[in-house]
Amino acid sequence: MAQAGVSLWDIAGYLGHSMQTTTEPYAHHHPDYMDRAREALDRRV
Repeated sequence: MAQAGVSLWDIAGYLGHSMQTTTEPYAHHHPDYMDRAREALDRRV
């Protein structure tokens, strides 16, 4: 689901997980993972 762009909040709700204990470890599979960090670096260059 994360790879398809589903929000971590929606994934957690659908699976009955809490955000911190189960869903967040999979955040790196989301297509937006690290976008803010990458954008910050792009602005500095």
